[in-house]
Amino acid sequence: MPEKGHADDAEHPTPASTQQPADQPSTGDPANDSLLQLLTASPIGASIATLDGHCLFANPVLTRLLGLSADPTQSIDLGRLYQRPEQFIRHMKLLGADRGIRNAEVNLLNRDGSVLWIRLSHEQLRFQGQETVLSWYVDLTRERQALEELDQQRRHYQALITQSAEGISLLGADASILYESPSNKRILGYDPMDMYRKNLYTLIHPEDRPRVREKFRQLLEIPDNMVSLEARLLHKDGTWRVLQSTLRNALDDPSTGGIINNFRDITEQRTLEDRLRRLATQDDLTGVYNRRYFMELAEQELARLHRYQVALSLLLLDIDHFKKINDNHGHAVGDEVLRQMGALLGRLRRQNDIAGRIGGEEFAVVMPSTGLAGATDFAQRLRQALAGRVLATAAGALRITASIGVAACELHDPSIDVALQRADQAMYLAKSGGRNRVEVYKGNEDDTA
Repeated sequence: MPEKGHADDAEHPTPASTQQPADQPSTGDPANDSLLQLLTASPIGASIATLDGHCLFANPVLTRLLGLSADPTQSIDLGRLYQRPEQFIRHMKLLGADRGIRNAEVNLLNRDGSVLWIRLSHEQLRFQGQETVLSWYVDLTRERQALEELDQQRRHYQALITQSAEGISLLGADASILYESPSNKRILGYDPMDMYRKNLYTLIHPEDRPRVREKFRQLLEIPDNMVSLEARLLHKDGTWRVLQSTLRNALDDPSTGGIINNFRDITEQRTLEDRLRRLATQDDLTGVYNRRYFMELAEQELARLHRYQVALSLLLLDIDHFKKINDNHGHAVGDEVLRQMGALLGRLRRQNDIAGRIGGEEFAVVMPSTGLAGATDFAQRLRQALAGRVLATAAGALRITASIGVAACELHDPSIDVALQRADQAMYLAKSGGRNRVEVYKGNEDDTA
C-alpha cells in the first residue's frame, strides 16, 4: 500500500498562477485555444506545465482528482504533488533527453493529504512559444468514466477539426497538384515547388487509394460539388500522416479552374482517440483486456452458447508466489513479470480467444468453440511455456510459474461469474497440489478436495 507523505521538501521554483479560466480557456492563439478546449473536455486528467513544474493549465478532471484549486490566482507546482519529488525530477530529465514518459505508475498527493495511485504520461509540447510538458493522468479506478466520455470526446474532436483548414492545394481533374500553399510544407514536409504536377495518389497510402478514388469520382460528377474524406498521406520523413480534406469541384470556375482541397493534419487527434479507446478496453500494463471489457466480451460468448449450444471453456491463471516477487524485488520487477505474462498470452492464444487481466496477478482466457480437452491442452502449453522461460528483469533473470484452473461453461450458467467460480475452484486445487499445475473442474467429486 502506498504511504502518505509530503512533497513540499522538494526544491522547485515557485510556480506562477495556473492559466485556466473557469469556463472556456483562451490564449489568443487559435491553435492553442483548440488544444485547451480539447484538454478541457478530456475525460482523463491533463495538464500543461513548464519543465520546472510551473502549471500553465490543468483541466477540470485533474483539479477534481487531486483536489487542486480552480482559482486561477492560486499557483500549482506539479513537482510538489509527487509523493516522491525525485520521481518528478527524473521524469523531467528524461524529457530533456527527448525521451517521453509512457504509463508510469506513481503516487501523487491530494491536497487533503491522501495518496493516489496515478498512471501518467509526459510528452514534450510546444505551447505559447515555449517548450512545455503535456501530461495525462489516469485514476486507476475511473476507467468506466473514460469510456462513458469517449463518444462525447469524439464529437468534440470532429467539431474541432471540421471548423478550420490548415492547408490548401489546387488539383487538376486527374488529381495532379497545380498549386500548394506555403503552409503545406509544415504539414507534409515537401517544398510546394517540388510538388507541382505531382499526382496526389502517389502520396496516398495504398490501402486508402480506392476509397479516395471513389470520392474523387463522386466529386467530378457535379460542378461545385463538395466531398469530405480522411486518408493517410506520406510525409517527407517517411511517416504516414492522417489528413482530413474537404474538396470542392471548381473546374468550371474560370477564376479557379481546378479542385480546391482544404485539409488539416489530424494525426495527433486520431492518436489520442486510439489512446482513449485503449484505455477504455485494455489493461495498460499487460496489453490484454481490462476486467470490465473482458467480462463484457465473456458474457457475449456465454449468450452465444445459450443460443447456439456451442462449446465454451475458460481458464483462470494465477502467477505463483507473485507477492514474494514484489516484496523481494520491488513493484517495478513485478510489473515487468505481469507485462511478460500478458505478452505470452498474446502470442499463444488463438485469434478468437479472449484474454484479460481480472486481478492483480490473475488472468483469464475465454475460449469460444472449445471443449474441456482443447482448453486443458492450451492451459498445459501455456504453463509449460511460462515455466520454461527465463524472464530478464531489472533484478536479473527470474523463472516464474503459474497455477491454472480450467472449467467448461454450461447452458444453465446465468452469468460468466458462475463459470469463473468453477475455474477458481480448479485453480485452488492446482495451488494446493503444489503449484505450477493445471487442474480441471470435474464437478462435486472435486469440490471437497
